[in-house]
Amino acid sequence: MDMLLTGFDSPFLNTLYVDKNLKYDGLIQAFSRTNRILNDTKPYGNILDFRQQQEAVNQAIELFSGNFKEKAREIWLVYPAPVVISKLATSMKKLDIAIRFQI
Repeated sequence: MDMLLTGFDSPFLNTLYVDKNLKYDGLIQAFSRTNRILNDTKPYGNILDFRQQQEAVNQAIELFSGNFKEKAREIWLVYPAPVVISKLATSMKKLDIAIRFQI
């Protein structure tokens, strides 16, 4: 994965699937690959972490936030998972209704 982190950079990358434990600069670098803004259709990326590394994420965010530690989560994270899951559920319901009624 380290080779991919240093050699891969695509503004089209939207979702990162994390299945390896990451720490500090490696974690921030990996996450940052998905957060390259492309245009108004991709204002941020998505991270799906299969290793449940919330504590490592918190540590990395705090370490690399410099003078903005009190606002670190606001700066680095867009929405917490429960909000994203709720938005997804709402969107899926709308899509289901649109498909059923061919709106």
